[in-house]
Amino acid sequence: MTTDRNVNSRLKALPVDWNYTIPFGPLHAHGSAVTVKRFLSAARAVFSL
Repeated sequence: MTTDRNVNSRLKALPVDWNYTIPFGPLHAHGSAVTVKRFLSAARAVFSL
């Protein structure tokens, strides 16, 4: 298993044998700044989300 050691020294990846996936996307606060909202809107348009 490959892990990225540069993310956070306190995070640890554990191998599991689960038939489960987790969707991934940008994490942001619900009350994000206007700049963040504009970025998310542009990302939705580019990736047709």
